[in-house]
Amino acid sequence: MSLFGLEGKTALVIGGGRGMGEATALHLAQVGCDVAIVDNAQERAEYVSDQVIKLGRRSLPVVADILDENSVDAAIARVEA
Repeated sequence: MSLFGLEGKTALVIGGGRGMGEATALHLAQVGCDVAIVDNAQERAEYVSDQVIKLGRRSLPVVADILDENSVDAAIARVEA
């Protein structure tokens, strides 16, 4: 069991393609989470997603504009699926 009891959980990190979001996503993967990386740039989301996979966790890169409610709803639906 991980320190935070997150082993086997799935996290969705908005803004996960860079900066604090990237660091958060990678830390969550290190403590046992699968991580969906949501960012407005496909390339950044894919890069961080690849890093999560290298840590042995599942990951899904998702492109969304957090200023667009429909885009966010679609991103959440994709992760849930």
